[in-house]
Amino acid sequence: EASESLIDRTGGAIVNALNGQLARVEGTTSSLAALAESLPLDDALYRQALPNVVDDNGNSTIAGGGIWPEPGAFAPGVDNGQGGLDFLDDYNAPSAAPYHEEAWYSSARDATPGQCVWSAAYRDPATGVAMVTCSVPYYSNEAFAGVATIDMQLGGVAAFLAENGGGTGGYAFVLDSERNIIDLPGVEQSSDEMQSLAGVASNQPWLTPVVEALEAGQAQTSVESAGVLASPAEVRLFDMPTTGWTLGLVTPSDQVTALAQTLTRDLLLFILPLLALLLGLGWWGGRILLAQIRSTTHQIDQLGQNDGGRELTIYRDDEIGELRRAVNRYSEKLQRLFGDVRGVADAIASESSEIAAGNNELSSRTEQQAASLQETSSTMEQMAATVKRNADNAQEADQRVKESAAKVKRG
Repeated sequence: EASESLIDRTGGAIVNALNGQLARVEGTTSSLAALAESLPLDDALYRQALPNVVDDNGNSTIAGGGIWPEPGAFAPGVDNGQGGLDFLDDYNAPSAAPYHEEAWYSSARDATPGQCVWSAAYRDPATGVAMVTCSVPYYSNEAFAGVATIDMQLGGVAAFLAENGGGTGGYAFVLDSERNIIDLPGVEQSSDEMQSLAGVASNQPWLTPVVEALEAGQAQTSVESAGVLASPAEVRLFDMPTTGWTLGLVTPSDQVTALAQTLTRDLLLFILPLLALLLGLGWWGGRILLAQIRSTTHQIDQLGQNDGGRELTIYRDDEIGELRRAVNRYSEKLQRLFGDVRGVADAIASESSEIAAGNNELSSRTEQQAASLQETSSTMEQMAATVKRNADNAQEADQRVKESAAKVKRG
């Protein structure tokens, strides 16, 4: 992530620096347009005022510039006009093609007033120098009256990228709005026309993933070989909305992962000893913790025995300490409960002894009563035998009385 952030910052810084250079040219072109809107339509006045503006205090990146009126807008019957550091009137030749039909002119016709429209990169037909044109429309009486232009040489862009593009260990390249190569290390700009990235990719296949990423709108791609680097690399693409250019930042893959590898090594060198120390402290603390847990467990086992009243020593104020305090409180309550139970048991034992003595006395009295009942039963049997004898005697007396009565009756 740090490497990706570094790439983003580096690319953003290059884009901002390039935009700063381009903004200076845009400001100069806007000044030209403002002059064209304010100056009287006098040829001599234009030739006197414009060169100082176009020169921009000796800005070496400016190749030329001027005012390009609409046909007949500057002087009746004059179709073309141009001014610059060296006045040229080539476009005024009868055989010259009308400039107002060229793309750098027509593209500015519908642009927002004061806004620069950047052309595609091209090579100047006279010098062969690669350049781009900033075109700003100007108006007269609220009607489109022409275009102010500044031609910017691209050699300064190449020099700037060569100086500042290696911030991530690789290099930077720039494409224009039509994917033409403004600067790409290892690509010779030898032809009269600007080379397109797709055309160069046919001879340098490593650029094919970059072409595909641009067509797919992707901001990043990987290549197996990065041209002059000849090693795997990551290519980050940055849009430059003002110009339509694309900045490519090539970073070796080893450079992308170097920081992560260094951090990993340093972290391991720090973490491994720390981990060993933490494991040792954890083992030692675990043994102390287990010893206190075993002591607590032992006391819980001894709660119902004779030595269950011994309190645990509190060494700490954490959860283990709270557990030992709770065990001590529970042990105290349990000992009081055991004392109450023993008191009740002793009282029950005393009462049981008294009940046993009463039962013994009752048993003795029961035995005596049984003996008395047995004597009473024997007496009753004797009385029953006497009664039976008396009954037999009475029956016999009755029989004799009946016999005497019969004898008396008969007598």
